[in-house]
Amino acid sequence: MAAEAPVQTNCPTCGAKLKRTNLSLCAYCGSPLQLGGKATTPDDEVQKRLGRLRDHAEFRAKQTWNPADDEAEAPARKLRSFASIAVVVGGLWVCAVLLRGATLTGPWAIAGYALVVLGLVAVVASRAWQTSLRTRPMLRRVAIVTDRRSDTDLERGGTTYYFSLRFHDGSEGEFRFVGRGTQYDPMANGAAGIAFTRGERLIEFHRITS
Repeated sequence: MAAEAPVQTNCPTCGAKLKRTNLSLCAYCGSPLQLGGKATTPDDEVQKRLGRLRDHAEFRAKQTWNPADDEAEAPARKLRSFASIAVVVGGLWVCAVLLRGATLTGPWAIAGYALVVLGLVAVVASRAWQTSLRTRPMLRRVAIVTDRRSDTDLERGGTTYYFSLRFHDGSEGEFRFVGRGTQYDPMANGAAGIAFTRGERLIEFHRITS
């Protein structure tokens, strides 16, 4: 008798931890899962509701929309701002040193060069950060929020939300979403709409009322 295939707890394609082990598709990358058994898609009122959302005009219209990826853009903008300041200050520093009659190889000039180099390194780091967060494609799928939790950083004052989403194909996963301040109204359990996800991150959730 052939041995039963071991249950996979992580997606073999993206490595994400699976919320359920009887799924046909990974909730994080959309890749087919080979889990050694026949996966079944739930046939209940939630799935029927998600089916109606797939036929909604807003869902079709949003398939070409690219929401801003704040988690990727915000740190990159800060790094680029720092880089600009470092390059400008370093350049002015070197000019001031030369005007005072110092040599290009003197310690004060070298300090200016160091600032310029630090700024260029920050530019490279900002691009690398964006690239690392954009390596996975953005998926656009109808979903419903089945659960949520949050984690607040008391030192920095920021809140990170974790939304459990269920999709039309029956897959489920928990996605991280960085809060947008006190004016942000997080989705409640039962909210339905279009989830824009990239890996284990929720980029945007566009509510649809049907």
